[in-house]
Amino acid sequence: MPISQTDTRIALNDKQIAENLGMSVAWVRKDRRTKRSIPFFRIGDCIRYDWDRVRQSLLAREEGGSQIKSRATGSTA
Repeated sequence: MPISQTDTRIALNDKQIAENLGMSVAWVRKDRRTKRSIPFFRIGDCIRYDWDRVRQSLLAREEGGSQIKSRATGSTA
C-alpha cells in the first residue's frame, strides 16, 4: 500500500519501500548491497527505510526537466 500524506510510519521494510518506489524487492536489496543509492538504517538485524529520507535522496539525483539550461544560439557565417 503506497504511503499517504498522513502516514506517520518512518520505518518501512524492503517490501514497502519497493512498492512505493515502483521497483522490485530484489532491486531494493541489490541497491543496498552495491550502489547504496537509497538510504537505510538497521534496527538489530532488520533493515528499515525512512520514506522522507529516501525521497530526498532520489530528488537530489534528479536529472533533466526544468534543470536543463538553454544555450544561446549563434549564427554561423
